[in-house]
Amino acid sequence: MKPERWEQIKDLFGLALEREPSQRVAFLQEACSDEETRAEVESLLASHEMAESAEILLNPCRLLSRNLSQTVRPPSWDAASVPIR
Repeated sequence: MKPERWEQIKDLFGLALEREPSQRVAFLQEACSDEETRAEVESLLASHEMAESAEILLNPCRLLSRNLSQTVRPPSWDAASVPIR
């Protein structure tokens, strides 16, 4: 594959990932210049989705931890706010 073609496919793949899965087919039909390019990008998207599914199945604790760290912030401890008895 020529480097220019790979760049085109990689760019389309990135743009497709920015869209909701339900919008990707319409985007690719409009954005791809030919069926071969569209099929290549669709193949990358399918592989990406399978990799995400495999991560959930093989390592759910890491995924849960990552999601929690993005949503739950531990309280900040300030020595001055802790009562001394």
